[in-house]
Amino acid sequence: MANERLINTVSVGIIYVGDTGEYQISDDEKVHIMAEVQEGLESLASIEPTANVSYIYGNLSVNISGFEPWVGARWPGLPDNFYRGIDAALWSDPNDKIYFFRGSEYVRIDPANGWRMDAGYPKPIAGNWPGFPAHFANGIDAALWGEPNGKIYFFRDDEYIRVNPSNGWNVDSGYPKPISGNWPGLPPEFAEGIDATLWSDPNGKIYFFKKFADAPPSYVRIDPDNGWNMDPGYPKPVAGNWPGLEDTKFTKAGTGNDKGIDAMLWGEPNGKIYVFQKARIVGTYARIDPSNGWQVDPGYPKPIGLSFGEAELLWRDPALTQLGFEPGGDGLNQAVEFFQNGAGAQYGYVAFFTKFSTVWAAYAGSRRVVMRRGGAPGTADFLDWSSIDRIFAHETGHIFGAPDEYGSSGCNCQTIKGRFIKEVNGNCANCADPLAPCLMRSGAANIACDYTHIHV
Repeated sequence: MANERLINTVSVGIIYVGDTGEYQISDDEKVHIMAEVQEGLESLASIEPTANVSYIYGNLSVNISGFEPWVGARWPGLPDNFYRGIDAALWSDPNDKIYFFRGSEYVRIDPANGWRMDAGYPKPIAGNWPGFPAHFANGIDAALWGEPNGKIYFFRDDEYIRVNPSNGWNVDSGYPKPISGNWPGLPPEFAEGIDATLWSDPNGKIYFFKKFADAPPSYVRIDPDNGWNMDPGYPKPVAGNWPGLEDTKFTKAGTGNDKGIDAMLWGEPNGKIYVFQKARIVGTYARIDPSNGWQVDPGYPKPIGLSFGEAELLWRDPALTQLGFEPGGDGLNQAVEFFQNGAGAQYGYVAFFTKFSTVWAAYAGSRRVVMRRGGAPGTADFLDWSSIDRIFAHETGHIFGAPDEYGSSGCNCQTIKGRFIKEVNGNCANCADPLAPCLMRSGAANIACDYTHIHV
């Protein structure tokens, strides 16, 4: 299909943002990046040769000083991946600490120190929690402080273990045990596995939460003063019983990211309850005030760390300012116009390459692409990133309105997309049959399905 946008020249302004220390981008890396970008866009142009689109390249480099990652994060100092969400959260009364678990690692948080992560974390679960079975050390589903007996409970699949902090934090003998038969009255679906647990100090109750593939999440309430039996009338749906969570992703049906409740936490220092949800990119949480009718506090849900924009602006605004542009969206538009006017192009966008923190390795929108080489500061290297061409072509597709087509994006075949010409997202992996290989699904820079031909 011929291009109908009447755009034949597009300026691509590459802006390298680093520093003179551990985040610097070397000259060799810049050469590699530019070569990869040009290769990706040449492949993209070859998809529709009758459009006769040519890209005009320019670049700027800027080094900023004093960068600190994740400044302003709601839970400060966590590793990047913990900001996408956690598997379990635990208040530990014996040492007044909070623990977050994700995969085979965990962190320890000190509320007395600004709710910051303690030094030396993250650590592997294996070797640091005595007596943990190997499969529990690989990751847990939920963690619970048991105030009535001073024990800690960890859940994985249909089993649980009990830890005794007064005995060197060792696992009690006889564990793991099946959930079934050891938590009186628990429905069978909860005995098969629990997604989140909560000790609630205000009423002395314990809560178990469960996500379902085809139904909204539900929960049960357990009374330790009544033989640890489930209270009558449960399970109940989360929606309608936890004020303020209605009409949020916390009550959405499904077992994947952005659905239901993944972790709960009693915050002893402030008497609040925290509810967490994992996401593919930005995990979120809400804060509940039991003293205010168990309502969600104003302003929540919030990102666990920072939003896309908050993380990006920490380095993008200083970079734009140092280059002579204004901060914020106005400065971004000025940078686009700088390259576009200099090239005499009909359209343009900019691309930031950096090693500074972002919430995702590559993304696009508002006439800008962001690509970050992650890794420990001082070790990240663009030279060993060999897929820049394909990823950059994919992100450029977004610049022109083409949507993601891979399943985890949450795409839908009926969604209308496209910046210049509108069309449904008919090659979405969640619904298309047959499914065609494509730039926006598999990252093949020189292959486009019929729908992407229209979108871009």
